[in-house]
Amino acid sequence: MTLNTRSSQMLAGIAEPALNMAELHLQLTLSAVLVHDAPDATHHLQHFARDADETEREIAEKVLEHIDVSNEEQAEHAIIELLESMGHEQHHHE
Repeated sequence: MTLNTRSSQMLAGIAEPALNMAELHLQLTLSAVLVHDAPDATHHLQHFARDADETEREIAEKVLEHIDVSNEEQAEHAIIELLESMGHEQHHHE
């Protein structure tokens, strides 16, 4: 088996992460929303909001409102928009 450069770097512990911490927390929030785990989604969203700028924090508040009323579809769309604004393309789950 031949390892590509990225895999070799990962195994050696020198690979640059594909996501920063904010993006990681948004990805984890999205995953939790998709499996209807509101407490976990809220937890990760709070971590994201802690270091977010004002605009991102306002969007995070709207996402939290959607989560609080079990409107996962709207929460999902808002999270995806945030991720896309940070430069990560997401596939919409319909």
